[in-house]
Amino acid sequence: LHRTLRRDIPQNEITIGVAAYRDEKELTLGQLLVLPFRKQREWRLPDGLAPDRKPRPAHQLAE
Repeated sequence: LHRTLRRDIPQNEITIGVAAYRDEKELTLGQLLVLPFRKQREWRLPDGLAPDRKPRPAHQLAE
């Protein structure tokens, strides 16, 4: 996708997914099909913390 490559972040720090939906028991086909019709959860990790990443210039490569 356009502008989704993040070279400024070490690749082993990247987590793909949605922070509020990490429990695999909730990710069944039936649950996924009804998600568009329910209120979304707050954008939080299971421990209650909000994901945070400091922005870096796009031209700066990760170490």
